[in-house]
Amino acid sequence: MADGEVSFSITPQPGGQLARLETFVDGDSVSWVDLDGPGLDWLIANLSAARAGLAAPVPETLDPAAALDVTEDPSWWIFDPDAEGQTLALRHPGLGWLGFFLPQAQADEIAGWLRKPAQT
Repeated sequence: MADGEVSFSITPQPGGQLARLETFVDGDSVSWVDLDGPGLDWLIANLSAARAGLAAPVPETLDPAAALDVTEDPSWWIFDPDAEGQTLALRHPGLGWLGFFLPQAQADEIAGWLRKPAQT
């Protein structure tokens, strides 16, 4: 038997408490599972870890023409600095809190860019 074309969909369910992850083979639904917030967090974390482990990495540089999923005015947190750098956390509404350790030179460079006046 030949393998069919497999696709997936994720659909929020009525009531806003669950999202359905559904598997299709050749366009036919073959399985589904309803996931709550912690279940989706688990799935996202595992998908992210799998992506990070692939031989083809996420590009190191950003294409200036790339379309980004931008979060406007995210919540943020900066942990107490240490001698090596700064830890910054940014809240994405779908991905949760994302943590980044910035070596001090990088943190200083970003701070400098953020202090620049806006271009009009």
